[in-house]
Amino acid sequence: MPVWVTKDGNSYRQFSYEIDIKSKIDWEKADYKKWLETDILPLLSERESAFEYLIDLERTEKVELGEADVDVLEAGYLTRRITDVVENAFMAFSLANEFMGVLSKFKDKEKLGENSGFVIQEIVNKLEHEKSEQEQQIFDGLIKNKKLSLIISSDENIGYIIPRQSEVYPDSYEPFSKNIFEKSDKLSMNQLELKVADLIDRNENVLWWVRNIAEDKRWYSVRGWKKGKIRPDFIAAKKNKSGSLDLVYIIESKGEHLVDNPNTSYKKKVFDKINNEKVEDIGVRLIKFKANKEFSFELVEEGKEELKISTFFNT
Repeated sequence: MPVWVTKDGNSYRQFSYEIDIKSKIDWEKADYKKWLETDILPLLSERESAFEYLIDLERTEKVELGEADVDVLEAGYLTRRITDVVENAFMAFSLANEFMGVLSKFKDKEKLGENSGFVIQEIVNKLEHEKSEQEQQIFDGLIKNKKLSLIISSDENIGYIIPRQSEVYPDSYEPFSKNIFEKSDKLSMNQLELKVADLIDRNENVLWWVRNIAEDKRWYSVRGWKKGKIRPDFIAAKKNKSGSLDLVYIIESKGEHLVDNPNTSYKKKVFDKINNEKVEDIGVRLIKFKANKEFSFELVEEGKEELKISTFFNT
């Protein structure tokens, strides 16, 4: 299975978010002073006074908040909020002081206090956006400079091979015939995953398939430019006209309510990036068989699963 590896001289190691991405993020790259002065502070004069709704069983009351009732911007609290994005506490404190330096010059202190929650959230949002932008830029730069490669390898230190055994909850009835194991992990599948598994299993051009068990760290995962791993739902092999392996699909299914969320969008971008890269073989030890380097990473949306699966395996 394909994985990202980083090249160090003549050797390779598994790609690490902490080493290869996180350590290279430059938090002082953006001009936060200009951003606050031009994009955020001018909005405060247009915002209404802060208020809250008090709701009980009999009535709803809108209550204006006075200066004493609202949050006040404070460096310690702002630092704690920033550490949700910037894990380095010293850098978070430095950034908080930078923001506070600009905010301290805002003349309408009452208006600033009334909108402190808004300002803090916008600061956090700005840092999250900056982080996301730099993460992808660093990742793309590693690929462009040939420091990051997509490889297959039988070397367990850098490559990945599907486990030889799979432990699943025992069930006497097995509905699938092309699963590479005797039993499938169907009890852990939701309704969409069960439907996708059934569509894959019934397709005549499928050579074999397996449920990728996300909860088990032995199973397959792939990284992108963000922290955390992507663990697809299925791995399925398509056969060619002669009945031998043609290519392997790595499939992630998504419910209709998740199709447009940021996490799904990120996974699609990572899959597109992988599909555009050439897979290299490094340290593959095979005697009888040729290493397969043909893979396709795909998202299957609820409501389009029949069309997608048919397209994958019948073209």
